[in-house]
Amino acid sequence: MNDIVTTAAKFLAQLKVFEGFARHMYLDTRANVTIGTGLLLPSGDAAVDAGLGFTERETGVAATDAAIRADYASVAAAPAGLYPPDEYTPYTDLVAALDALDAELAARVDIAREDVRAYAPEVMTYPTSVRYALLDMAFNLGRPGLLEYTRLRAALDERDWARAAGQSYRVGVQTSRNTAIARWIRAATD
Repeated sequence: MNDIVTTAAKFLAQLKVFEGFARHMYLDTRANVTIGTGLLLPSGDAAVDAGLGFTERETGVAATDAAIRADYASVAAAPAGLYPPDEYTPYTDLVAALDALDAELAARVDIAREDVRAYAPEVMTYPTSVRYALLDMAFNLGRPGLLEYTRLRAALDERDWARAAGQSYRVGVQTSRNTAIARWIRAATD
């Protein structure tokens, strides 16, 4: 998606591209067991407790807690660095319910919105593309990480979109994502 994001639906679709998306567990870029759109599962018990409606991929039968823990252990022991997340399919037998993953994503995007408001209280006065760029950064970094971007904040305060775009770069994020976010900010018009 090379267009500037201007709607919530486009943003969510692009976020799934940036973060990766899979209905089964996989290892993220830091070798953490993850599912959906970047939902970290720190343990087998967390996977059980996540309420994601796991079912057996082949039969559709509801997964037992033991099966969820076994799937978690299998993915945790898999080789790190496989991409895209579908490369982890051989290590899993279970899939999560799509509606549960979408609800979980919506809840985390709501948290990211609050993080953006804490970072830039006047965010609703910014152009739409800048708001979505900040939302992506908040989703990816969390509030503590976003708060570290003081130079970006100063450029936003001055509505210096070109400078703000240059300050949006994140270490450890794919180049295409950094480029897209900078483009979204640079495209701002008041």
